[in-house]
Amino acid sequence: DSAAEDVLDNVLSQIDVPPLKFVAVSDRDDYLKAARDAGMFTCRVRPLNKRRGNVTADYNVEDAGSVQDVINEINGISFNFALKH
Repeated sequence: DSAAEDVLDNVLSQIDVPPLKFVAVSDRDDYLKAARDAGMFTCRVRPLNKRRGNVTADYNVEDAGSVQDVINEINGISFNFALKH
């Protein structure tokens, strides 16, 4: 087991929520792979002009502040919808 798997397993064992309800946010391949393998959504923080990494994430953002947009998308909330109502 890798350290990333141990961390994620520890979190999942303490919370009675299925992995699909989590979004793992990281810039590290080991954490993204472990999260993906556990069934979580994954979001890579990758600043502009930085390497892409070797693990494909469900979402990519340039900074941690943009993670809220990912969460809103997963939950079906869109900025345009909110503006129209």
